[in-house]
Amino acid sequence: MEKKQKIILISVLFVLIVILILIFSNVSKNIPKKTIKIDEQNNKTEEIVSKPITQIQNERIQMINTARGFVEIYGTYTNSNDYKNIKDLYPFMTDKLITKFEGVIATYKRSDNFYSKTTQVLSTNLPSYKNGDIKASATVSVVEKVVDSTYKENISKKTYTVSLVKEEEKWKVDEIK
Repeated sequence: MEKKQKIILISVLFVLIVILILIFSNVSKNIPKKTIKIDEQNNKTEEIVSKPITQIQNERIQMINTARGFVEIYGTYTNSNDYKNIKDLYPFMTDKLITKFEGVIATYKRSDNFYSKTTQVLSTNLPSYKNGDIKASATVSVVEKVVDSTYKENISKKTYTVSLVKEEEKWKVDEIK
């Protein structure tokens, strides 16, 4: 490499490093802060840094993924799986919902007639969620394909409402309609 090329390469790298430093310093300055007075007589204040945007986005993604995955597994089964799909979802349910499904499973009687349902999620929305909420509702739009004992297929669209509750930093399903 010629001396002139080396100088140009080093200059370009230096400029890139300076630009990256400026970007990172600017991002850290723009983190929203909230100032709260803690002592009226001495006028002492304390700065509390709110959640960064990426953390809020990650929480929304976790909620959407929980609702989406739950509905797909919940709505995909055959009459011969003995509610295995529901049992697989127990770690993603609140105790209230687990108790409800345990009652349904306890009264289940298997049919000899074949039946299957496959659910595919089209979209998931969080219409009422505000940052910091510990309860939320997700709307999940799906396409369902049902195959009956005559192997006739019936395809339809459906919308589920999934109630989510935050328990120990994880979002769990509390109800599905």
